Amino acid sequence: MKKNSIVELTFTKWSEKGLAQAEGVQVPFVAPGDTALIYIARVDTKNSYGILERLITKSKDRVDPPCDIFGRCGGCHLQHVTYDAQTNYKIEYIKNLLKLSSAPDFIPATPVLNYRNKSQFTIDGGNIGLSAPRSQRIIDCDSCAIQHPLTNTVL
Repeated sequence: MKKNSIVELTFTKWSEKGLAQAEGVQVPFVAPGDTALIYIARVDTKNSYGILERLITKSKDRVDPPCDIFGRCGGCHLQHVTYDAQTNYKIEYIKNLLKLSSAPDFIPATPVLNYRNKSQFTIDGGNIGLSAPRSQRIIDCDSCAIQHPLTNTVL
C-alpha cells in the first residue's frame, strides 16, 4: 500500500486492536464484510492504517450506532456492528490471546446499553465531558449510550 492513496478494500476479519482488516490495512469504524474506499494514512513494515472515506457495500453485521457521539468520542469502537458481532469478536480475541482451544464462558451485558458503571471524564475549566480519541479534547455531549443513567447526570 502506498501512503496517501485511496484504495477499495473488502474487509474479511478483525485485527487484535478491534479494527477491520484487509490486505494488511487496518481501519476503524469498518467491519468484516464491508467494502469501502479507504484513505491510506500510515504505512508501517507490518501493517498499514487507513481512514474510511466511503462505504460501498455494508456488512450484514453493520448497524446504525445507538450513540450520537460514536466516532467522535474515544470510548466505544464497535457500536457500528450488532451486539452479537461485538461479542463474537471479543470472545475470539480472548481465545486467541490466551491460546484457548475453546471459547471461554461469556456473560453478555443485559441490557446492552446503559450498563456501564465506570467512567472517565475530562475536565477543562468549567467544562466536563468525554474525551476525543487519543486526546484530552472534550466532546460536548449530554449522555453516553453505554453509561448507567446515574452516571449520565454528570454530563
